[in-house]
Amino acid sequence: MRSNIRLFLVLLALSFTSTFAHANDTEQVLADILSPDEVAQEMGIQEPASSILSTMFFAEAEPRLHIKVDKSLQGTSPTAQTMEIYLDGVLINTILVSTGRQTDELSKSGRTYFSSTPTGTFKIYRRSRHHFSQTWQAPMPFAQFFNGGIAIHATSKDHYEQLGTRASGGCVRVSLENAEMIWNLVDEVGVEQTRITVFDNGL
Repeated sequence: MRSNIRLFLVLLALSFTSTFAHANDTEQVLADILSPDEVAQEMGIQEPASSILSTMFFAEAEPRLHIKVDKSLQGTSPTAQTMEIYLDGVLINTILVSTGRQTDELSKSGRTYFSSTPTGTFKIYRRSRHHFSQTWQAPMPFAQFFNGGIAIHATSKDHYEQLGTRASGGCVRVSLENAEMIWNLVDEVGVEQTRITVFDNGL
């Protein structure tokens, strides 16, 4: 009886080890293999009516944390493909991002969609520190969703060289270190005191 229990525990430990190793391997190959709508569908969510907010609505009360993303095509704006992070009205960081490629895409499921990062002012309505797409076995670490399946999240290291260019399927990609930094800032001030503004100066 004891030997059976011991064997069961060993097999269980091996199973966990195998799963963990697989997750680590997958983190190295993050790609746009599903559309933002498919991400939202998998999560069982619909874009909340309050996710798109009027900039005028918040004109009287600036949030403590304001994340501004310029989705302009690189070379068309001085701040193209960057994120400016303001805390209590002071610019504390400027980092490179990748926003949507602005083109028709064919996702792995065969669906065609337009890979655009939406413009406007948004609230974060769902956060997932270790978000992992079970459908496509793709990680989105430090995912902070602000419009349907669109999120700010970490990209894999093999995509770091694309930061500063339009290279995503619609989400706002940042490095792992910056994704964690943004996550911690939102933890500090709270979701209600955080706003994300996406704009295109290159229009």
